[in-house]
Amino acid sequence: MARKNTLNVLGLKQFNADSSDFYVNTVSQHLKASHLHINKAHKHDFYASILFTAGSGIHEIDFNSYQVKPNSVFLLAPGQTHHWELSEDAEGIIFFHSKDFYESHYVRDLLSDYTFFSNVQNQGVLYLDQRMQEEIVPIFNKLLAVTHQDGFRQKQLLLSLITQIYVQLDNILISDTSVQPTRHDGYYSAFLKFQRMVEQHFLNEKSVSQYADWMNMTAKHLNRINQTIVSKSTLEIITDRVILEAKRILIFGDNNISQVAEQLGYSDYSHFSKIFKNKTGMTPTDFLKQYH
Repeated sequence: MARKNTLNVLGLKQFNADSSDFYVNTVSQHLKASHLHINKAHKHDFYASILFTAGSGIHEIDFNSYQVKPNSVFLLAPGQTHHWELSEDAEGIIFFHSKDFYESHYVRDLLSDYTFFSNVQNQGVLYLDQRMQEEIVPIFNKLLAVTHQDGFRQKQLLLSLITQIYVQLDNILISDTSVQPTRHDGYYSAFLKFQRMVEQHFLNEKSVSQYADWMNMTAKHLNRINQTIVSKSTLEIITDRVILEAKRILIFGDNNISQVAEQLGYSDYSHFSKIFKNKTGMTPTDFLKQYH
């Protein structure tokens, strides 16, 4: 029996009637104005960043729960599912923008290359220490202030502030991992290229050797690159991306489980179920029961 699709896909126009490219607000005003849109699990067709400066709660992103507390930052890419339960005193700054708003200006900088927008590297939340707060919070505040000021080249200023936020946060994440020494060398560039390939082809292609061929290198070398950057094998990265999509479709899709397996490129349901259980510790059916 098909399941009813209950997942809303929200666009920027639902938050800002005057623009389909950019939106910024305080968290309290955002919650007051948009509560009907965000009181249940949903996903966006835009990029979202939220800085909490007060309050508490739980924020669930792609089936993982994170604690909301002062000086926590959440960044979501299009397609990620999320839902939160926040205390009444929740406060902070939230901003959204479309892919074109950013990438049409920074032609060589892809949003997907930022660690926090990567399906491979995304860790859900950043908790800022005192030094990080002093660097990041003023930029959020200025972004909010600039939006309410008409001025020459306002968009360029907004993009500059957004980029400062992204670069600062990306540097924090990179400095906390073992990949920092290779951040700018050929390994990292190759990893980003592979990551983009997986995002484009994971539904139809799961062969390690095929990805290696596309990248003009051996499967062994591709595996070495991925192990160096994210401590995961090539196969793990591909499989993790498939399982994430499987969870999204299982919970919010309309197809039965066999159809979900086929949608993900598995003609044999039992094979898909085995892979799913190996990664999550439960069958797709058990996952559905537990989540609901």
